[in-house]
Amino acid sequence: MSLLTWAGCAAARVPLTWRRGLGLGGLLLVGYALVLGSYHFIVVVCLVPATTYATLIALRRREFRRLGHWALVTGTPLAIASILYWDRVRGLGERFLLFRRIDFGWPI
Repeated sequence: MSLLTWAGCAAARVPLTWRRGLGLGGLLLVGYALVLGSYHFIVVVCLVPATTYATLIALRRREFRRLGHWALVTGTPLAIASILYWDRVRGLGERFLLFRRIDFGWPI
């Protein structure tokens, strides 16, 4: 989880060249595949901090094109991993609906 968050934040922090994009993209692809293969619903939790960080940097610097590059670098590996684990990704919506309907937690 921290690998995905770190890679997303690193992609937002440094200027993205083709070489860096491919390196971070490969790292993200492996991370997404591991997360989607196990606790697939956690991928959303991993992306929220990195997306917020990248958006705030783009707003502060007024570099919205850079935010698009960031989305491409982080979104393409996610799309590829989603194709590989399509059955699990397809069940994400159902999983989140169940979280709302059924309390899975322990009563305290």
